[in-house]
Parts: sequence; structure tokens; C-alpha cells
Amino acid sequence: MVEQGKVVITALRGASRGRPVGGRVAGHQRVQVPRLTLWRGPCPVLAGYTGRLFNVCVGLAVWYVIEGFDGADVLAARLQARSAHLARLQALADAGRLLLAGPCPAIDGEDPGPAGFSGSVVIAQFDALEQAQVWAEADPYVAAGVYQRVLVRPFKKVLP
Repeated sequence: MVEQGKVVITALRGASRGRPVGGRVAGHQRVQVPRLTLWRGPCPVLAGYTGRLFNVCVGLAVWYVIEGFDGADVLAARLQARSAHLARLQALADAGRLLLAGPCPAIDGEDPGPAGFSGSVVIAQFDALEQAQVWAEADPYVAAGVYQRVLVRPFKKVLP
């Protein structure tokens, strides 16, 4: 068993052949596997593991990019909802699930001043697209009317 952030990954040797898949961990506790991915060969998540048959890795979260697009003249509402918005992002960061987050200035410059922002980008880990969408819809910027629309898509991190 390997811990990756707050997500626990269990590797088992062998295929389930239709039986419930689970594993034994410290203390001989039986663990049921809620989600699994099967493939032949070494598990790419568990570097150095060289099981010969099948490897099963469970609990792998996926990165999602969440793009919020600001409406017109929402800078005051954005500033008012900012602390609640940042608190939710900090909770993701504390859980090890935040890759990056930040606003998109409406003009070419780091500080847009009264021009404000055109939106924001958040890249974070969730177990499913639906969970990412629910999280995005509950953002204080949505409730405050800052975001005109929100787009959530899977994201594949390649570099760095």
C-alpha cells in the first residue's frame, strides 16, 4: 500500500476473476476496492513495483481544469466574495489536491486595476467529473454572480 497525498493506492497481484477485489493491509484488515483499473505489466503509479500478472491500482484521482468566466462589471462582487473563494482553494491545497489556481487579468498585465479580470483557472484533483462540477458550482464567485459561466474538463498533466 502506498500513500499519495491523501489518496491511498493498493496494489494486488492477480486478477479477481469475478470475485470482489480487496486486499490485506496492516493488521490483517479486509479492504474492499471501490474503483479499480486493470492492465497488464507494472503499475505506473507504483514506481519500482514489478508484479508479473495483473496490478490493480485504486483510488486514483483525476486532474480537472475549472474555468470560470467573469460577467461584465463584476469587480466589486469579486472582491467581496474573494475571501470565501480563497478559503475553498486553500482547503484543496491543504488536502494536496490543488495544482494551481489564479485569476486571468482582463488586460495584458499582472495588476489589471479597474479593468478587473476576465475569469479564473483552477486545476485540482477529484475522483470524478461530477464531483469537480459540483465543487465548481458551489464556488462563492458563482453565488455572487461573478462567474457568467463555468467550464469543467479533465486535464492531463504532462510537465513539469
